[in-house]
Amino acid sequence: MQSNNLKKSWRRKILINKKERAIIVDFSKNQTQFDSAIHGSIWNAGRLIFPLNKSLEGIKDEKTKAACADYYNCTVNGYADMYANLEIYGLHQDEAEQLLQGKNWGKAMVAADIKDDKAKMKQFTLIGKRIDFIKHIHEMIKKYCAVSGKVAKISTDNYNKIVKFFKSHCGYNEEKFLELTKRLSFEITPVNNGYELTNSKYPGMLEAMIIMHETCKNLTKNHKGPNHSSPFLMAERFLDFRVLGDEYECTLEDALYSIDDANKKEVLRLSEILLSLGFEQKCRLNSVDWTYDGKGAVSFNGMKPYMDVGKEGNLKHLIRVHFDRWNNFGKGGEPFGDGGVDIQNKAIMEQVFDAKPNADELKRFCILNLIKCRECGCKNWGPPPHGQCKVLFGKRFRTCGGHTNIGIEHLNKDNFDIIVDLAKAKIETINFNKKLPAK
Repeated sequence: MQSNNLKKSWRRKILINKKERAIIVDFSKNQTQFDSAIHGSIWNAGRLIFPLNKSLEGIKDEKTKAACADYYNCTVNGYADMYANLEIYGLHQDEAEQLLQGKNWGKAMVAADIKDDKAKMKQFTLIGKRIDFIKHIHEMIKKYCAVSGKVAKISTDNYNKIVKFFKSHCGYNEEKFLELTKRLSFEITPVNNGYELTNSKYPGMLEAMIIMHETCKNLTKNHKGPNHSSPFLMAERFLDFRVLGDEYECTLEDALYSIDDANKKEVLRLSEILLSLGFEQKCRLNSVDWTYDGKGAVSFNGMKPYMDVGKEGNLKHLIRVHFDRWNNFGKGGEPFGDGGVDIQNKAIMEQVFDAKPNADELKRFCILNLIKCRECGCKNWGPPPHGQCKVLFGKRFRTCGGHTNIGIEHLNKDNFDIIVDLAKAKIETINFNKKLPAK
């Protein structure tokens, strides 16, 4: 298979046997329709890679630029190949649709997990691992290969570990593993006491991969906060090569690069309002946190779960407003009583909302968009129903960990003003808490 270099429009025509095929793989952030859930998931992986023309800004060394371009093109062209040739990668549309049965990936997996359907869970996991094949290749190179320039040396022991990994995780035997790596232009050659790995089409990618990995790892050591919040790790994950420059900064525009134009326009407008209200913002690729008085208040997340793309009922995580948590428990631990953990947060939130002129509208919105327990990972805590008991504005819910997060999937004219009002309400709850006597 051959494919042309990625253009600014992020469209590429797939060529097979030197004849142009009708399929056009589209990594446009504005795409909404897909032939299948698997196609949507692969599109999502390609969409999240940071644009090459932007990521090469600030890199002056031409050799480094060429190597980074090889790394980028190998990755994105690999997703294009997978998109156009699902069966070769062991990805079957009919099988996935039968497993999903109209649900999104997360809901279908949770349902199978609760029913303890081990066979179905194994199928779900296998599909996900195969979609992540390109990511796993990169992980294996970083973990088991000694890269020097355009060549990576692999000991026999480490080569066997790599083959074993893809057998156990992706269900690919050694022959299939070598076939798929060859499609990415990797060549694995036996040499004395091991193997050598090179890439004939993208010779500089190995060097760029290791430079990125070491640079981001060293920068993260000085990052304040947990590693998952490091902008440098996000730069490595999504191939933002600007991190190799003197000073790396992720702006709001950078953080929003992968979302569709309509949502981007509204998030930019929301951020302007939040900053005028005294919020501070912290940006990483595909992620923004707005804090007030040092406390988390509003967040943006542009990373849709792979198999949830294009399905109804996606996770409401594009924009979330975070209120303080509480749990409701009655006598003997029975749910929905008057006591509970951090129950004063419930009273504060109700008092703030009751004072609003549009209190009823805000309450209805919160009840509709409260992030509820999805029963993912808590099935072993006991029999259902799972989640922490909560009473919100007179309605009974169960939420994960007792959290009170209000989330939406799209930001538009119908919910924009309400989100702003919720952000203002969050400020009032923070200020109210500051006035309370210390515990």
